[in-house]
Amino acid sequence: MMPQEVRIAVVEDDAEVRRQIVVELHSRSGWNVVAECTAPGQAERQLPKARPDLVLLDIGLADGTSGLDLIAPLKTAIPGVVIVMLTVDGRPSALARAIRLGACGYLLKPDVAGLADAIQEVLDGGGPVMSPSVARHLWNLARTDLSGSRPSDHGLTAREWEILRQAAAGKQQGEIALALGISVNTVKIHRRRIYDKLGVDSVMTALLRLRGGDGLLGQ
Repeated sequence: MMPQEVRIAVVEDDAEVRRQIVVELHSRSGWNVVAECTAPGQAERQLPKARPDLVLLDIGLADGTSGLDLIAPLKTAIPGVVIVMLTVDGRPSALARAIRLGACGYLLKPDVAGLADAIQEVLDGGGPVMSPSVARHLWNLARTDLSGSRPSDHGLTAREWEILRQAAAGKQQGEIALALGISVNTVKIHRRRIYDKLGVDSVMTALLRLRGGDGLLGQ
């Protein structure tokens, strides 16, 4: 359970993008931006002292380094920290690597408008999150890879497959319930069954599992 005050750090080298992110974060009561960094070395020095609960971490930094290389050091230096990646790279391979390294989110820039809701979902324990555009892309790749197969080939029912498809399209649980004529609680039950059957904890990891099999999410 996150504290009532959420301490957030931003590692982003684009000044305008960083400003937009900070403005969006300040729109939420109880969220406090405790550090802004532009480079890996600066982040490794400052963030352990700032003790953020959550770090928004850009993958592609101007000095040519990858924010992915910061995940492990930050998680070691700040036990319990939650890391959400910011990127313009929607490739499944990059997303899978981020999740393997321990990131709890993968959001495309400049989707700043939905940033606060995505962070809130992570803080609420909703599992790894990703931008709707990434989800749709993964669904399309998975659907292509699985052409000719049936939901039952993956242990899923037709209803569970449809719920996963709609979730991948970015629909919230209430929207899925309305579209399918079922209750929100029924949607929640189906999603939990999907996760249990695929051995995952979110829509994002479910799509990665379907897209690339066990190897994509393996250690």
